[in-house]
Amino acid sequence: MIGAQTLDLLFSFRTPPNYIRDIVIPPNKSIFYCSSGEHIVKSRLNKKKFKRKLEFRAEEPYYKSRFSPDGKYFVYTFKDNCLYLYKRTLTGYRFLQKLEGHDKTQSVISLCFSPDGKRLLSGGPQGELILWEIPSGKQLRKMQVPDRSTVTALALSGNGEKAAIGTMNSDCYIWTLSADTFSHSVHTGDFSPGSTLQVPSQLAFTEKDSAVMMIVYGGSKTLLHWNPANGKLSAMKTGGFIPNCFTFARQGRYLVAGTQKGELLFIDPRTGTLLKHLSIASVPVTSLALTPDSGILVSGDEEGYVSVWNSQSLFLQLGAE
Repeated sequence: MIGAQTLDLLFSFRTPPNYIRDIVIPPNKSIFYCSSGEHIVKSRLNKKKFKRKLEFRAEEPYYKSRFSPDGKYFVYTFKDNCLYLYKRTLTGYRFLQKLEGHDKTQSVISLCFSPDGKRLLSGGPQGELILWEIPSGKQLRKMQVPDRSTVTALALSGNGEKAAIGTMNSDCYIWTLSADTFSHSVHTGDFSPGSTLQVPSQLAFTEKDSAVMMIVYGGSKTLLHWNPANGKLSAMKTGGFIPNCFTFARQGRYLVAGTQKGELLFIDPRTGTLLKHLSIASVPVTSLALTPDSGILVSGDEEGYVSVWNSQSLFLQLGAE
């Protein structure tokens, strides 16, 4: 691992053999969970009480996975194209049920929990979308995006009323769940006319659900800001670094992105300005999570390393600049 100024590395560990797919820090907890494709590992955030414990192990590597925001539920997709739902217990994650409804000849590509963890959205080839009730597994909605293209990225708004959907055709839609309509759309390929595809790979609503932040990939990966109200699509300044994943900090005041070469980028999402960049690894950063006060940052990378950083002084420094 590579040290970084203004980020204090508290500790790190490795969960081979796969890259870190998802990290969640439950609110008001001093622990976090991470998923690596075969395992779920639980660890304390406190260096002095550092402890990690294997909470779950799959018999075979799973494809896509996601924690609910509170870490209470975990879902993954498997080669049978069903969704497997687990619930956290005192000793680990217990299997609840298998969710069936997607075309079994097609892989489920994208997963996303609502902020309250009570709903799950899944998407796959041919634009198929299913909204599930959690933990009952009841299907609440089943839709298909207008371009009938593979769903590559999903996000649910903070108020739970809207979903952002990215597709392989370089389109992004806003789905108003209560009305079963697609209210806005943008073609991300228009942002880079020289590239045939600019496919969304990660989506997230900004503070107050007013806009959507996304990473798109074509010839290279780009971090874009989309305002559905006026249709404006603009790029964040990344200093030539290639973003691979991102999360928000300080109630949306900052955006933290992990890159393909192991850097962290700190960006003002309102202006698109790159405020700071730091090198924390020699391989792609694949997942990021922050405590609610942004005082601790947890990063995961392609080699299966999980690192816990004290980020409090860094954000204080950014706020003073």
